[in-house]
Amino acid sequence: MAENRPIPIDRRAEIPTWSLVLAKWTAFAQTGVALPRDASGDRWRASLAPIIGLQAVTFALSEAPQLSDDERLLGLDRAETQIRGLAADLGRAWRGEEMPAALLEILADARRAAEAAAALGYEWVVAVDRFVMPPIRPLVAGSGGDVLAAEAGTILFRGEPAVFIRPKAPALAVAGLERSPTCVPPRQVYRIGHSDTGRVSHDLVAPMLAAMPPGRPLLGTVMEGGAIMGQDDPVRAQGWMEAQRRALGDGAPEVRLWSPEAG
Repeated sequence: MAENRPIPIDRRAEIPTWSLVLAKWTAFAQTGVALPRDASGDRWRASLAPIIGLQAVTFALSEAPQLSDDERLLGLDRAETQIRGLAADLGRAWRGEEMPAALLEILADARRAAEAAAALGYEWVVAVDRFVMPPIRPLVAGSGGDVLAAEAGTILFRGEPAVFIRPKAPALAVAGLERSPTCVPPRQVYRIGHSDTGRVSHDLVAPMLAAMPPGRPLLGTVMEGGAIMGQDDPVRAQGWMEAQRRALGDGAPEVRLWSPEAG
């Protein structure tokens, strides 16, 4: 069978360096001395330190994937505490007044960054042309945390995620799967078919935090907070595998990677 690699259509936006972010907000802070000595000026002056603090937290959280697991989890706890404190500072500065939209967006950016960092984990990706998912629950029992995985009998293809575990990576070894070297955001595989024939059109690999595209999601919750969800059923797995074989045929579907431009 010809090797079926995902089509790389994902284009990531360039992330500004912290030196540029800091320079921007340092310059903004220096304008505080020129703010009028009235109620509005006083509110903005009181907002300068929380603004810079929230931007610093947002930038630091963007580097969470490069940290060790323990450092990442500790940093996330500290960041969430800082965000709550800085949000309270802004609330006090604007008490009795509607907070400007720009400040609300800065606060929302920090909260989104914390949410994204909390979602990080490790991904096991298909490293062969065609892979049939084995029963995963016995392999992850006792690992703790959250596990998202394809059900037994699911047919997956090269480059598609099969298992996602957070916040730490257990010693999970499955023939045909390779683990991501660093923590990554969770992804889902959507199997998209032709409505007239029932045959598979293509698979779409998309971030779980993005809007859900059309198609059947192939990964589901297997463990939540260390508790196993559901159970493996050999009869159901065999039936599911046969149904996929009929829909897929002998070939392999095109595997696409989601991008913001393509939606």
